[in-house]
Amino acid sequence: MATSFKFEYMNKNIDEHLKCPICKSPFIDPVSTPCRHAFCRQCINDKLSNKSSCPECNQSLSSKDLSPMVIFICKMLDDLLVKCVNCEQTGIKRSQFDHHLEEVCPKTLVSCSGADIRCPWTGRVNQLKLHKVSCDYERLRTILTELISENETLKEEKYLCEKSACSIEGTTAIAQLTKEVNFMLDSICHRNEKLEKTIKQFTKYSPIDLRLQKLTDLDMGIIVQKAIIDCQCTVLELKGNMFSDLSIPILIHGLYNNTSMTKLNLNHNPIGDTGVRLLAEFFAMDNTNIEKLYLGNINLTDQGVYYLAQMLINNRTLKALGIFENPFGDQGVKELARVFTQHKTSLDYLYMDSMNSITDASVDVIINMLNNTQSLQKIGMRNCGFSTHGVKRLKEGLGKNLSQIIF
Repeated sequence: MATSFKFEYMNKNIDEHLKCPICKSPFIDPVSTPCRHAFCRQCINDKLSNKSSCPECNQSLSSKDLSPMVIFICKMLDDLLVKCVNCEQTGIKRSQFDHHLEEVCPKTLVSCSGADIRCPWTGRVNQLKLHKVSCDYERLRTILTELISENETLKEEKYLCEKSACSIEGTTAIAQLTKEVNFMLDSICHRNEKLEKTIKQFTKYSPIDLRLQKLTDLDMGIIVQKAIIDCQCTVLELKGNMFSDLSIPILIHGLYNNTSMTKLNLNHNPIGDTGVRLLAEFFAMDNTNIEKLYLGNINLTDQGVYYLAQMLINNRTLKALGIFENPFGDQGVKELARVFTQHKTSLDYLYMDSMNSITDASVDVIINMLNNTQSLQKIGMRNCGFSTHGVKRLKEGLGKNLSQIIF
C-alpha cells in the first residue's frame, strides 16, 4: 500500500518477498490468497473493487478469500526500522511509529482533547501538556457538553415543531432558546486579549473597572470567568458598554459563584426589560451579597420596573437601586409605591433622576409612598417631568418627610 505515513525505511534493500507487488512497498496489513500470492490488504481490495481476479495470475478472487499473513512475516515487517520525516529521528520500529507520531514527535501537529467541545487549539505534541493546563474548554467541559447537547435537542424540537405545524409562539420560543444557547457557546469560545490583559492587572478581591471599553455580549464570558469567578471582584463597573439581554444569563452564572461583590454597575447598556427580568429573578432568590445595583439608561420600561418591584419584596441585601434616565413613567412609579407601602424591603436609596416621563400624575403616589414607606430613606428625582405646581404639591404633601426626596 502506498502509505501516507510520514516515515522512510532506513534499509533501502528490503527483501522483495516482503514487498507488495501492487504498490512495490513493504506490506501494510498483509493478506494471502488461495493462489498463494500476497498483497497489502488495501491494495488488493482496491483492485478487487474493479476486477474479481488475482492481479498476479488472474484466478477468480474475492475479498472473502483473503487470509491474514502468517505471524512471523508480520513480525518481520513490524521490526523494520524507519526514519520520521517530521523530526528526522531514526531507528524507530515501524510497529511503534504511530506511538512516536502521536506521543513523541516534537513536530507533529495535534489537536486538543477538547476538540470535541469546540476547542480550536492545534500545536506540537510537546506543547499539548502545557496547553491542557490552561485549556478553558476542558475546564468548562461539563457546561459545554450540556450546552452542545441542549443545542442538538433544540434543533430536533424545532424540526419536529415545524413538521407538525406548532403554534407560532412555540416555534418562536424554541428559536429564541436556540439563539441563546448558540450565543453562550460562541461566548465561551470568544477571546479578547486586551480585555484579559486589563483584568489581569487587578488583584483578587478588588474593585474592577471596565467602564467605556466598547465591550460586547461576547466579552461577558471572559468577564465572568476572569473577573467575577477567578478574581472574586468586590465591585464590577460595566457602565457604557454594549451589553444586551443576551449576556445576562452568563453574568448571572458568574454572580452565583461570587460571594464578595457588593456593587454592580450596568448603567448605559441596552439590556432592556428582558435582561432586567432575568436579573430580577436572580436577585429575588437572595443568593448574592450585592448591596448596590445600578441600571440607569438601559431602556427600562414600566414592565421592567414591575419585575424589579416584585424582586424587592424578597431580596434582603440591596440597599441602593439606580434606575434613572429610563423610559418608564407614572405606571412604573405606581408599581414601586405599591411595594414600598405594603412591604418592608431592604432598600434605603432609590434613584430615579432625569425622568421626564414621570409627571404630575405621580405626585400623590410619591407623597403616599414616602409618608407610608416601611424602609425607604431617600429617593432621587432631579430633573423629572414635574411642573412647578407639581413640585409645590410634593413639598406641601411631604411636610416633615420632605428631606427624603432630592429634587
